[in-house]
Amino acid sequence: MSGHAVGLAQGQHDHFLEFAEDPGVSKDPRDSIASILAGQNPGRAITALVRDLSRPDYSIKDLLADIRHFKQQVAGAETTTERLIERWTLLDGIVEKCLAFTTFSHEDFFDTTEHAFCHHDSAGIILSANSKMLALDQHCLGKELPRYFGAMEAEVRQIVTTHARRLCELELRTGTGPLPVLAEFGTTQTDAHQGGYALLVDMSSLVEAEQKAFESAPYGMLKLDSRHRTLYASRKALDLLELSRDDLLGRDARRLITDKESLTTAIRQSVERRRGVGGQFEISYTTPKTNKPYRLRITSIPSFDAHGAFSGSIMQVQSINQNDARQRIAHLVATVSDHDKLYDGIVDILKGFVDFDWANLFVYSPNRDFSRIVCTRGPEIPFVSRWFATPAGYLNWLGEPNTWMDDFQGVMSQTSPEYLERTDTKTAIAAGMRALVCLPIRAGGRIIGGFCLISKQKGIYDAGSRALLEKLNLEQAFLRLFDIIETVEREFVSGLVRQIAHSEDMRDVAEKVVGELARFYQYQNVSIFKVNVLRGHVQLLAQALGPRGGTPMPVGYSQSTDEGVLGLCYRRGDCVILRDREDSSEEAKAYVQVAKEIRSELCIPIRLFNRVLWILNLEDCLGDAFTPIEVEKLQSLIQQMQATLERIFQGLILVKVLDVCPAAVVITDQRHNILRCNRQARQIMQQDSISEADNFEEFIDVAPATLTTTPLAATLLGAKGRGKKTQVLASRFTLEEEYDQAVFMLQNVADLEWTAKFETLRAALAETTAQVRVPVSLLSSFTQRIGQLTEDEKLQDLARKATRQLGRIELTYDRVLASYEAESPTVERGTAVDVKRALELILQDLPDLERKSIRLSEKLPDATVICDPYRVFFALSSMLAYLLRRRPNAEPIVITSRERDAMIEISMTGAVPKTARVRHLAAMIEATRAEIALGKDALVRIARNTGGDFSLQRQQNGRERLSLKLGAPAKEKAHAEHHRRK
Repeated sequence: MSGHAVGLAQGQHDHFLEFAEDPGVSKDPRDSIASILAGQNPGRAITALVRDLSRPDYSIKDLLADIRHFKQQVAGAETTTERLIERWTLLDGIVEKCLAFTTFSHEDFFDTTEHAFCHHDSAGIILSANSKMLALDQHCLGKELPRYFGAMEAEVRQIVTTHARRLCELELRTGTGPLPVLAEFGTTQTDAHQGGYALLVDMSSLVEAEQKAFESAPYGMLKLDSRHRTLYASRKALDLLELSRDDLLGRDARRLITDKESLTTAIRQSVERRRGVGGQFEISYTTPKTNKPYRLRITSIPSFDAHGAFSGSIMQVQSINQNDARQRIAHLVATVSDHDKLYDGIVDILKGFVDFDWANLFVYSPNRDFSRIVCTRGPEIPFVSRWFATPAGYLNWLGEPNTWMDDFQGVMSQTSPEYLERTDTKTAIAAGMRALVCLPIRAGGRIIGGFCLISKQKGIYDAGSRALLEKLNLEQAFLRLFDIIETVEREFVSGLVRQIAHSEDMRDVAEKVVGELARFYQYQNVSIFKVNVLRGHVQLLAQALGPRGGTPMPVGYSQSTDEGVLGLCYRRGDCVILRDREDSSEEAKAYVQVAKEIRSELCIPIRLFNRVLWILNLEDCLGDAFTPIEVEKLQSLIQQMQATLERIFQGLILVKVLDVCPAAVVITDQRHNILRCNRQARQIMQQDSISEADNFEEFIDVAPATLTTTPLAATLLGAKGRGKKTQVLASRFTLEEEYDQAVFMLQNVADLEWTAKFETLRAALAETTAQVRVPVSLLSSFTQRIGQLTEDEKLQDLARKATRQLGRIELTYDRVLASYEAESPTVERGTAVDVKRALELILQDLPDLERKSIRLSEKLPDATVICDPYRVFFALSSMLAYLLRRRPNAEPIVITSRERDAMIEISMTGAVPKTARVRHLAAMIEATRAEIALGKDALVRIARNTGGDFSLQRQQNGRERLSLKLGAPAKEKAHAEHHRRK
């Protein structure tokens, strides 16, 4: 507007408002013009004309036409030129005043509105703009309006050039970014040219709310306009389609489809949307970047404008590949029981969704400080460890939301640089490990393992990769896989226990155990050592190599219980784990190398009747091959084994007892089918082995059912009646009903006669042994004393050797005497024996040094018993020799005697050493020799034959008390007294 017009408008604005609604003003514009020419209230007439111009049926063009009409009338009526010019000037003033009022009101409105507004010519060039439009781009004047709409430029250009009247949802490009607007396009007509206007309503708040709703949807969301062009796409949709927002906005969504059949389906569905009908359909889609085929399920609903016309559609885009994958994985979990095949199937399905070079399923140790790969697919990596130590600060990493690494080496160099120095980490990096993404696997709310995808490309994984693994329900699938592995282990254990139950001997048990453990767990070397306490070493009983092979130990290999990890296990009585032979641990220092490739070792004791019988030994070429998890699993197996082993051991003991039994023993069922027999029975029956078809009736000339517990003379027929005939005494014993078996004992008559003849010889040998036994014991003590006192090395060596030889002789005498006493005839020579005198005679034969260490009670009564004098001397000397042999210090041995209730009780009390640990072989042998020398069973029989008893009591003060009670019947007291006086 010109300055004059603006001033006029500002000066008369109030006047215009004053008469705007005056009912006295004519409603015909020509009447208002005529009244102005007549000079009748021109101000009110101008107000009426301005009001008329606001009507839709009266415009500036109409006003100009009316003014031209009045100018023609004035030109025809006026005769003077001055009057004509005056009247024409008045008419032009009317137009100027009306334009001033009209233009000011429009421009004031557009400048104060909250929306951007501009005028453009027929080519779309911006001619004028209000302040809001200038705020969006202060240099917009003279620019083409369509260029502000990016992908929608062509459509806007068509609207402004065809002067179409449209209302559109567009995205305006501004200096601060895209701005969603509701654009109204219209036309303006002037005498000079034809143009248009654009009113742009800011829709950012409404669009932002709508976009939030789209982004929060569980699947990808698209918003299309009426021509199926994309107005908005959520992040999930962009990720699924592998397109950027710039690539997608403004494009016809149907043009993204390359499959002809799918494109036809999309076009047909777009027709349905225009008809106002929503629908669901499926199409095939190939991603432009990774060229991966997807099957998409699209749910589409139409949208309408305020007038009810179709304005576009809203689409939900969902990959049914994931649904299909979940269904396929669920089918695998439900139908496949082999964990390797199940893992292969899951990994194959996963290849269609994410790129990876390695797929590892791993399990944690109980404290998550170690992890072990249980299933892996990908190029083999030569790791040196079986279990991998968790890096510092990563114990809880798998429970965090972000469980991926764009650059494994870079991340670890910042968080745990020491981890990069480990051999296994260097091996993994050298193999090409760059990026990884992990999925935790939980059981009972606790993380027990994880699934890890590893790639040779950096930055390939992100939050979408982690979310994808969760969407495929892999955690539930791998939980099932863990259950299958545990089930297989349980079945393996139960199967192994069943095999053990069918074993014939202990070596067979050991061979089955090591073979199955090596096969199932794939340990490199599995062996079982038997413990020999007497010799102080462990000896190889059975061994097996795993699938990877290795170096077998020499047959018959043995090792001292004081050496190696095996020795540590025996001495500790508990499991021992050698993590790596090259570390500085106590186990590594004790390690004894047999195979050069072995790096780690695990030893577990196997007990039988609370005694370490075997040691299970596992070895592997990998470091950290064994953790408490292996110990827990194997101990569970061993606990089940031990119960079976005890039953087998008891059965094998029965077999061994039968084999060493001097009599022939045959065990049959109630039909006399032979179930088992010992070696002596097989020899008499002349059979190398017994089968289930052999019946005892074929070997004996009497009916087995007629035999009883009383021995009956019978003839045993060898080789089922065709061989040698042997005279036997046969007895039959029936077991309890639940065992339903019969036991036949066959004693060879010829052997019984030979045994009777040999009895005299054995008795004579025992008599001789008893006479030399105590002198040899004294000589042994004397020799030891010399060795302790002398300083001559040669004499000390001679004393040691002499003591060793005398000890062997002494032990031999003790064994012969004990054997004789065990089977000695009960006939005795009844002679009066003075117990006090006997003790004195025994003490007189002792050396002074030994005798001084014995304190005889001063109140020792005169006591006489009627018994075999040899037996009394044997009993008293054995008791005294036992305490002398075991005496650890200079404490005296106290001997007391008392007579009570026709019984003579002789007691000897002395200190004894503390019980030595079993591993001290010398102490155990000495204790055994002392027990044999005492001959406790023989002393009990000697005492009981006189009506007395013998007892050994271990007291709390480190002493032992030996008490021998001998009877003195009243009717023989007089005879005993007479004999004593004589």
